[in-house]
Amino acid sequence: MEDDIVQADVYSLHDSLDLWGPTDPRLFHPDCHITQQSQSAFLRFGLGPRQCIGIRFAISIIKLTLIRLLKEYTRWYIVTN
Repeated sequence: MEDDIVQADVYSLHDSLDLWGPTDPRLFHPDCHITQQSQSAFLRFGLGPRQCIGIRFAISIIKLTLIRLLKEYTRWYIVTN
């Protein structure tokens, strides 16, 4: 037991109705991400000392991509059905 490795099932955690409420967790609902409980439930890069070493790089790439999209496309339209 001393050398056992324990790993959380992150996929099931992200798919949990107990954490994400009565709505389907596979569909995007912005209101589900407002509560304090839900902010710590989505482990996109892990937590603690074994957190993803590429977190800063990934977030930088996301920011640069968003900036480039906003600079490149000046007209945005909302399409309703």
